[in-house]
Amino acid sequence: MHREKLPTIKVPELPPGYQYRLYQDGDEIHWARLETFVLDFPTEEKALVYRQ
Repeated sequence: MHREKLPTIKVPELPPGYQYRLYQDGDEIHWARLETFVLDFPTEEKALVYRQ
């Protein structure tokens, strides 16, 4: 995606009770599960090793 198009992207509104936030320390296992789910890594353990 080109940088000049970023301001035109609409951020979807989330349902009540949900919010956007950036990655924080302690999110490692959630990140590993997501990366494994989308097939970036074959296992959560490999995703965690990569993240470290």
